[in-house]
Amino acid sequence: MLPTKKTFKTYDYRKMSGLVYGRPKIGKSTFCAGLDSGKVLFLDTEDGTKHLDVYQMPIKSWADIDQASRELLTTDHGFSLVVVDTVAALRDMAIEKVLFEMKAPSIASGKFSAHGRGWVQVNKLMTNLFTRLLAGSFGCYFVDHEKTVETTPDGRMIKPEENYNGPSVLRIQPALGGKAGLTLKGLCDLVLRATIDEKGNRILQTCNSSTVEAGDRSGVLPKVMPLEPQAYVEAFRKALKKSAS
Repeated sequence: MLPTKKTFKTYDYRKMSGLVYGRPKIGKSTFCAGLDSGKVLFLDTEDGTKHLDVYQMPIKSWADIDQASRELLTTDHGFSLVVVDTVAALRDMAIEKVLFEMKAPSIASGKFSAHGRGWVQVNKLMTNLFTRLLAGSFGCYFVDHEKTVETTPDGRMIKPEENYNGPSVLRIQPALGGKAGLTLKGLCDLVLRATIDEKGNRILQTCNSSTVEAGDRSGVLPKVMPLEPQAYVEAFRKALKKSAS
């Protein structure tokens, strides 16, 4: 049936999806843990929550994350936010699962690499997982590390095997690459980079540039803001209040 009413813009960060990335130990997990105290569930793939007071499920294999994602959609729970920490580790688990199913010893094996068959299966697993998690009634934030790549001035990544001699730019982006990385970034409302500015302050970069990958579809966040959950939540509260006035 065709719609008869408009949907309206949401200012609830707990109904959004985000990718928070940055170098290790910068405070990404701590930031996510403070977004909605007591109602955040971590799907912990790297044992990164042992120093945080949070609800967490240890994720050691693809079977673990598959079961957790299905339970989140089929059981009653009080979690308003789910944090996957980190997605890079999930990729390794997906590879391990595909290698086992293909009976291939490594990704260099012809069974896996021929015609890209193994990577097709890995990307399919991850895309299905992302889609499933984002279908829930909770917000979902993904945590990742960062990497630096060399690109052309127009943003195209330069492959190592290229004989490229033109101008280039070093660009910081989430570590999860390939089709799975592109899919996740396309699905997320927010891509936020956690870093430290020249004064030593921990900050979030929310705006895309030639040297940093970031983005804010909500249009609510400043280009640079403190890496503090209170500041993040307050930005959305102010935007909601302004929209209602």
